Amino acid sequence: MQEKKYSIPSARSRMLIKRNTLRTLEQQGNTDDTWLNDMYSGSLTAVSQTQEHTVQYEDLPTMPLSLLKPPSVPYALPAHAGEYEKLLDEDKTIKFEKRKKSSPNPLTPLLADETISVITALGPHRIYVERDGVVQHTALRFADEQHMLAIIEELLHTVGCTLPTVPPLSSQTAITDIRLPDGTLLTVALPPSAPNGPALTLRKSRRNVLTLQDLVKRGMLTQAQAKTLYTHVQARHNIIVCGHVGSGRTTFLNALCAAIPTHEQIVTIEDFAELQLQHPQVTVLHAQHLHMERAEHSTTQDLIAYAERVRANRLIVGECRNDGALALLQAMYNGLNGVMTTLYATSVKDCLMRFETLCLLASKEHSPAIAHLLRAQIAQSVHVVVVLSPEHKVVDVEEE
Repeated sequence: MQEKKYSIPSARSRMLIKRNTLRTLEQQGNTDDTWLNDMYSGSLTAVSQTQEHTVQYEDLPTMPLSLLKPPSVPYALPAHAGEYEKLLDEDKTIKFEKRKKSSPNPLTPLLADETISVITALGPHRIYVERDGVVQHTALRFADEQHMLAIIEELLHTVGCTLPTVPPLSSQTAITDIRLPDGTLLTVALPPSAPNGPALTLRKSRRNVLTLQDLVKRGMLTQAQAKTLYTHVQARHNIIVCGHVGSGRTTFLNALCAAIPTHEQIVTIEDFAELQLQHPQVTVLHAQHLHMERAEHSTTQDLIAYAERVRANRLIVGECRNDGALALLQAMYNGLNGVMTTLYATSVKDCLMRFETLCLLASKEHSPAIAHLLRAQIAQSVHVVVVLSPEHKVVDVEEE
């Protein structure tokens, strides 16, 4: 005789099953309910702490499964009934499991708040937000680390990704940068890269594109500086925007792009989509989405070469890195005007030195002669350097 172990429903759950069944029998005009008394007969082989016992299949009463359907007429259930969910076991028997109470997502009100630009969660109990460049601590928190991982997995599911298997986590998948459908940049660090627990950063994209005049109203630059920069953009001069981390370089670059005439053809190159151009002729290229086998050069170089081949009127590079600095300099020196990009630097001199260093790192030859030639090409190619302070203000505009 085949045996099977199964969990005994609680007394309240059995009462609900019996009540549903009796109401169904009454609606169907069936008064034979004698089998209900033997509904849970069987030989008890374990104490009530385990709530398990073994029964023979022949001990279980036979009944049509249609009788176990909920009645068509709704009736009020006890308050505790919502805590249970009904499941069908493999042998078609009914079992009830207590439903886990889902904790609210603490990120929901923060994502809805348009005044917040950055959300950072350092573990489940420390959540910070950034408003207008000022970091503030919030009283919101996750229930525990498992709750935080569940929320992260929900965010990843919106773009078709899944959370890496834990444990263990490989170092290749412990840090993830993903752009969500609404434009928010999600950065997740998981153990072992984050030994103190998961770290989550959400950098929200600005929905409304700011112009130079909007930045003047915010006090980011003066009216004279805005007029000067507008003239340089119209003249298709090459511009580098530099500043500290979080100084608003991308916001300022978006404002400069808003001054580009609408009839011009534009090519943008970014790791993630942060530029929000409203022009009709915009070719958006993402360097991280290209996977070229056996490529001797980085994909950024190939994308810059593409912009030269299509003879774009403007080339906008989200951030100048060492894998594309030399190609960008050569494109400007070869006559590709209207180039705009950003760099991490604290002054005009620091910006030009960093640009030269990035070009030297990308060059195969390192000699004083090469450095002198690169310096001369930079002086001829770069027309304007804009320096931003950590307080999101323009501190210097150096022209050629």
